[in-house]
This record gives sequence, structure tokens and C-alpha cells, in this order.
Amino acid sequence: MSYLPKYILKRVFPADCIKLKDNGVEFTFNNMLAPMQIEKIPEGEAYLARYSIKVDGVDIPMEIMKKAKVTVNGKTYASTNIKALEGQVIPAGAKILIFAPVTEFAGKKLKKGEEHEFFISMKPGEDDKKVEYGPLTHVVL
Repeated sequence: MSYLPKYILKRVFPADCIKLKDNGVEFTFNNMLAPMQIEKIPEGEAYLARYSIKVDGVDIPMEIMKKAKVTVNGKTYASTNIKALEGQVIPAGAKILIFAPVTEFAGKKLKKGEEHEFFISMKPGEDDKKVEYGPLTHVVL
């Protein structure tokens, strides 16, 4: 597993990176390290198996992850068209927006001003090491 120092995590996930919207939550991820080449994306929803997200120690259910949308380089992708990201480069300094259509989590309605702890784990490619971000504590804005 790889770990990033907290001072880098604070730039990747700034204090205002979590915003409550009318119909869900928007997360902003800043690519601060280097250009990222999107390699082969598995067929169907198998790509989601490479990611896990915990909020306050509770795993985000797969049914919520399946409904998430990702905006990269100004284009929005869902599980139905995620393969279109293959081969694209996300430049250093670019923002990645992730929208999850959730207003309630673990039986509790999300509210602005609440503090939550996030832990994100990903394995970008089949042969890549797992990368972990967290725990990150942020206030929902």
C-alpha cells in the first residue's frame, strides 16, 4: 500500500472539497501530483471493485457508487459511459468532480456544517499497488 503525507492530502482534498447539493454530495479532487493517464477500464461496473470509500467508518454501498457521476476535463461520465475515459490524460492541476446522489447515509440525513471522516482506497490498474487516502476529516459545506 502507498501513503501520501498529510500536507499533500490537504492540497488534493482541500477544506472545501465536500459540498452538499439539493440532490446529493459533490466531492472535488485536485490532481496535484502529475498528469494521470487513464489506462484500460474494465468492462461494465467491474471498475468500481477497484475503489472503496468509507464515511465515518461505514462503507459506501455499491448501489450508491453505481449512480455516481465523474466530471473530468469538463465532461461528465456515469457507469454507462465510463469506458470513454480510456486513454485520456488528466493534467496536473486539473480538478476531478465526483457527484454521489446521496442525501442520507447510514440512516442519517447529511447536513451542512457536519464533520465527517473519509477514507478512500483505490487500485488504479490491475498490476498497481493499492493507494489509500485518509483518514480525512472534512466539514460538509
